[in-house]
Amino acid sequence: MANVGYIQNWRAGRLKFSHLILVACLFFAAFLLYLPSELGAALTIPPDSSEYSICLVNLFEHGKFGFTLNGEWYPSRYSPWFSLTCLTPAYLLSGGNPLCFHWAILAFSLVLLALIFEFGRRVGLGWAAPVPPLLLMFLPDFVFYSRVVMTEIPYTALLAVNTLLFARFAAARSHSPRFCFCAGLLVAWLGMVRMTGLPMILAFVVVLLLRRESWRSFLWRCLLIAAPVVAYVLINLIYNRVVFGSFFRSGYKYWASVPCDFPQLMFSLANIENVVYVMTHTAIGMITIADCVLTVMFFLLIAGGRFGGVQKNRWFLAAASYLILQTIILVALYGGYYWADTRFFLPVAICFLPFAFYAIRMFSEFALRRYAQLGLLLAILGVLMAFLVSNAQYWYVVKGRKFWLCSAINTASALPRESVIVQDGDPLILDYFALASDNVALVPFTRQFDYASHMVAPFPIGGVCDPPSSGEQRIIGELVDKGICKLPFKKTFFEDPEFISQLLRTGKRVFLQMGKYGDAFFRDPDIVKNILRRNGMSCKIYSRKTIKAIHPNVVRRFFDDFVLLGVFMGEREEITIINYELSLTDSSKDDSSNLAGHEDS
Repeated sequence: MANVGYIQNWRAGRLKFSHLILVACLFFAAFLLYLPSELGAALTIPPDSSEYSICLVNLFEHGKFGFTLNGEWYPSRYSPWFSLTCLTPAYLLSGGNPLCFHWAILAFSLVLLALIFEFGRRVGLGWAAPVPPLLLMFLPDFVFYSRVVMTEIPYTALLAVNTLLFARFAAARSHSPRFCFCAGLLVAWLGMVRMTGLPMILAFVVVLLLRRESWRSFLWRCLLIAAPVVAYVLINLIYNRVVFGSFFRSGYKYWASVPCDFPQLMFSLANIENVVYVMTHTAIGMITIADCVLTVMFFLLIAGGRFGGVQKNRWFLAAASYLILQTIILVALYGGYYWADTRFFLPVAICFLPFAFYAIRMFSEFALRRYAQLGLLLAILGVLMAFLVSNAQYWYVVKGRKFWLCSAINTASALPRESVIVQDGDPLILDYFALASDNVALVPFTRQFDYASHMVAPFPIGGVCDPPSSGEQRIIGELVDKGICKLPFKKTFFEDPEFISQLLRTGKRVFLQMGKYGDAFFRDPDIVKNILRRNGMSCKIYSRKTIKAIHPNVVRRFFDDFVLLGVFMGEREEITIINYELSLTDSSKDDSSNLAGHEDS
């Protein structure tokens, strides 16, 4: 008996020790993941993060969920529910500063780490329960999406909460009306963040069907679960009707009618090849596949009576069933989707991680016996190596996003009222921070960026014109010419530089913004210089600003370099923002050499 008591006390102490490790991990994660607002991390993914944030500010300040471009109001392509339910606390704490909305995302990421630890503890990882959340702290995708305003981390955290609730729901002998209604609320919130959460209500309905006492009680409890979900769907339909004129026309169809109004472009079996390529050529894609395969394999073995059978692994089976259903839904919706991205599958990759490690541990004990711990250690090292050799090219595009955001924030009050600026980047961010208050109009360099690369379609265009050859063709000139659709930006610098010279002839002051990140220009000065020369224009430097790098401490710098996000931090090189004022000139005079970055004498 004394030995039994000693073992119980030892196990309880070890459990408390793992909780202490979790608390330490959460504090350390908050220290590593947090970015100050001046780094502008929150809004670096257009159009998602910028619309989620700025449209929420406009909703509270102007009563409409949308934004302005060159003085014209546009509705957001996203519904307001994610911003309202997830970002409002950050809005209130920051006083409405969109650059601080990543505070809410950071809070969700810390909650998610705690939930993943709880998954590992409940599934039976024991001393290894802190391993999955520790690994997540070094997963580039997790770190990246913990620092920007996107739905990935909040959705994953809510999916984990729903999984815990479902496991308890499946194990309960009876289901009170309050329990059922709370389950419906959580599923509805999951669906508010991303529509792929709404079908998860089916798992709860199946449990009620299998445990029904009578058809009357079954229908009553199904109604309680479905009520919040149905209410949300109805509210969303009403929102679409009020804002877009139709119950079934959303912001996506308004802003991306190509491909949304052409089902054959939106979903196609031909797109499966792109999804498979993305998932098999990135670390997070391979980890997602490995997680799913290991969990499903172990699930089938347990259901077949192996590894303790159903009774011993009831929680594993219930939670894994819920996540397998989510995986099926994600594969069905995104497998043929026109846009292939690993972030769509990030929620199941993260939530399956403790289950996969538990399966590895059990397989190791079965195959290696005395060296079972070695198998788990090799798995941990394998995941870390996958992070290290992952394709890091994506992170380097953030240099440009970092520059555009800094230029938008620092352009305010730098230009005279009623002027025009030619600039790259996110037009929404630039308009919000710099242009709207001074009535400064924007002309993009190219149609490469959001809003400039899209036309808006107030009505369905599927039956109005022939289908485009590709879903990437977002603008149909025929519909724009007929006035059926319109371009938020009718002109761009490279398309019609003569338009700029016409503005100068009318007396309008026109500025061209370029800049450097370190030693690299984002626009080739020689190309721009030749275009100005050919169209009878010259330039001189109007303002120049250099933003000094913020140097992190040694620990954070090592951490970000390890997870391939040192570039994203924007703390290695200085950012230089130069505004050039354009003017008309005769062919014998050329001042455009200033574009090379030399100071104007």
